[in-house]
Amino acid sequence: MRKLLFWTIFLLSAHLFASPGDTLIVQTFTFDSIATRRGVFAFPENTEDYAKIIMVYTLKCDPRTPHDKFDCGEWDYCTYTRIYSPNLLKPTDTTYKEPFIELARFITPYGIRLDLGPNGFSWIYDVSDYAPLLRGKVDLSAGNGQELLDLKFLFIKGTPPRRVLSVKDLWFYSSDIYKDLADNKVKSALLVSPSNEASTYRLKTRISGHGHFGPENCCEWVAKNHYWIINNDTIDKWKIWRDCGMNPVYPQGGTWQFDRAGWCPGTFVATHDLELTPFLENKKPFLLDYAIQPYDTANGESGGNYEIAIQLVEYGEPSFKRDAAVSDIIAPSIKDEYKRDNPISLNPIIEIENLGSDTLKTATIYYGLVNGSVSEYHWEGSLPFMGKCRVSLPIPDWGVLSPDPARPEASLKKGNKFFAEIKHPNQRKDKNRINNRLESIVSSPAILPQSFIMEVKTNSFGRAADNSASVFDENKNIVFSYPQFADDSTYRIQINLKPGAYRFLFSDKNEDGLIKHWWLRNEDPNKVGNNGSLKLLNLDGSLLFDFGYDWAQEASLEFFIPDPNIPNLQDQE
Repeated sequence: MRKLLFWTIFLLSAHLFASPGDTLIVQTFTFDSIATRRGVFAFPENTEDYAKIIMVYTLKCDPRTPHDKFDCGEWDYCTYTRIYSPNLLKPTDTTYKEPFIELARFITPYGIRLDLGPNGFSWIYDVSDYAPLLRGKVDLSAGNGQELLDLKFLFIKGTPPRRVLSVKDLWFYSSDIYKDLADNKVKSALLVSPSNEASTYRLKTRISGHGHFGPENCCEWVAKNHYWIINNDTIDKWKIWRDCGMNPVYPQGGTWQFDRAGWCPGTFVATHDLELTPFLENKKPFLLDYAIQPYDTANGESGGNYEIAIQLVEYGEPSFKRDAAVSDIIAPSIKDEYKRDNPISLNPIIEIENLGSDTLKTATIYYGLVNGSVSEYHWEGSLPFMGKCRVSLPIPDWGVLSPDPARPEASLKKGNKFFAEIKHPNQRKDKNRINNRLESIVSSPAILPQSFIMEVKTNSFGRAADNSASVFDENKNIVFSYPQFADDSTYRIQINLKPGAYRFLFSDKNEDGLIKHWWLRNEDPNKVGNNGSLKLLNLDGSLLFDFGYDWAQEASLEFFIPDPNIPNLQDQE
């Protein structure tokens, strides 16, 4: 363990800063742990409070990996981050000889053609709900050896929104056949007795669909409804489905582009959190039942399966009535998970969170480049306790089109910092100001000339009809549009724009980019087709940006066009 104390804390590859605070870093597996995927590690003792616990999960492709001949594993596999302890075993349950609880489930990316970068690709995952288990000596496993793994836990000292008293499986993790779930042969109703010491409760459900049964290949490729029922009343209904078209881990070697049941290759399985407190009556025992949409009895889909983890988290009272936080900065950022959203030239995007018991209805957000001009935005909405939302902020002065040579740090330039700070929740004083402000590191902006060429090589078999191209200005007005393309064609279209800030967008309605349909090579090889391409060129034909062909839903770029009569960032470098 290492203990770091700064007025500003660098959260490793998260590229975010929180001020002030005391962060403890627990290093578990490293890139040198080539094949070791389980070990006992020293975590902090149960003597201090932590406002948040973050898991930094970094994978790297490397020829030393033992799983197969590829630097990153060829196939998409379920991998699990688990804690093992005999204390997790129920006295009447002998299902597992060695009981565990799942912290997270990650699906590995397709490794062919995959490059996760020289430092790997990092995912940031909040594991604060597992605080009681991340104490003392922890028996931990993660990954499967397809990629190198570096796994860190960041314990951020402070008062949590509510103290976690316990976390436990209601049913042990299992992989269940769809038919058995729908026929109520597994995950049958369970009588749950809430702890008398707890005041608030959360139900965590982590479900991923797998298998290829029936005409739609259930349950990996089919969206089904899932339900929670308390005392015979349905209290929650949600669909297990994940949009993969904007996956930041791309290009990959397989069918990574297409939506799936709760996961995408190269992502964590989504966890569905449900606040149970409003549905419980005076801490009385309650009958909890899980249900799933009935299967079609005629098409064979019932043979698919779902991997399921269901956990109950019990907490104390909320720590604060008013506690607004900036929980993330999506853009500008150099965070791996947000590379689709960066670099930027237009609106900053942040995530705010209500960690106070009072519903958050108003707040003031201050933001801009550190040491630059400060912008102010008055937010209105309705965020319940523990609720989150993304906020697109008005465009600030990025210091790109007319930079101040005496203040290079006050520009959207590689390595400079952006901040966002939230204040005055519900026009009152925030009771916990430690989480109000967050900072990020910005990446170099994209600079284009006033005139450039869009070069497009389209697909065949009617697939070009899925494509369209647009350019938007800072007011979201369309200043260029090419709504329709023909098959098997090459376009070189000149785009002329005035100095300003813009967004280029090339869309594909089928979310498969310009890639050939290689997955048809066995069933219909004559319709595989050829890969297309998308580039932005200077008027002399030299390359500005090469988007490739395998980007799924869209290829986009926010950029600036400087006034040639005003010195810009490129002139300063």
